Amino acid sequence: MRKPVSAERVAQLVQGARKYADIDAGLVAALSHSEGAKSVNEKEAAKRVKRKLHQMVGAYLDAEVPFAQWLERLLSADVVARREVCRDLLCQHASTRERVAELQPIYDFIFAAMAPQSVLDLACGLNPLGRLFMPLPAATLYQAADVHRGLIAFLNQAFPLLGVAGHAFTHDLLTGPPVQTADVVLLLKALPCLEQADRAVGRNLLARLQAPLIVVSFPTASLGGAKRGMAHFYQQHFLDMLPAERFTVETQVFASELVFKLRRLP
Repeated sequence: MRKPVSAERVAQLVQGARKYADIDAGLVAALSHSEGAKSVNEKEAAKRVKRKLHQMVGAYLDAEVPFAQWLERLLSADVVARREVCRDLLCQHASTRERVAELQPIYDFIFAAMAPQSVLDLACGLNPLGRLFMPLPAATLYQAADVHRGLIAFLNQAFPLLGVAGHAFTHDLLTGPPVQTADVVLLLKALPCLEQADRAVGRNLLARLQAPLIVVSFPTASLGGAKRGMAHFYQQHFLDMLPAERFTVETQVFASELVFKLRRLP
């Protein structure tokens, strides 16, 4: 009889690699358990977990992220220059880099005719650095969540420098939404990554998120720039999972991003 794969040992192997050491331990443990059940040994399971993590958060992991240098750039810039530093830093991540050329129209569409008291940015990546470009009141509470602990620490240091009222925290969306609530929830280009680990995660999150407005987006092209009908595919995919009886839907297609605004029905 084959010896059972130790999920604990798999997690140790994964987090022992510098590339994955900053990923939320709960996510690594869950993936180690699920992938271990499909593997013949810990080494194979660790490779499978690393592959999943690369698919889910790999845009951070292509190289060591110089958060300390980024923070120093923000510290050394004056108030006006910090806006341009943020724009440049947004270009350091594959997801937000695609958004930079259309940053203002996308944010204007998302927050049109709104003055929310709070925003919750889930699987946020570097998107919170776009807060200076969002047409929001200065007092709006901006909460951001991600599985990358180094990113979370960086954002919590950057927010005061940028004059942002908010905080960041670690959360794994595969376990469900966080307890934090907000007037607006952002899920920008997050679902395709999360679905690498759980095909039902989008449907489950939409059923459990209670915000009056939920904004979900998808890429219109691959990281390599190929379109291949992605906007049409994701639009159909999203509408198939959406509990339509719970929301009204407003859709806007930008060059780099397909955006859905979901307003909860009474």
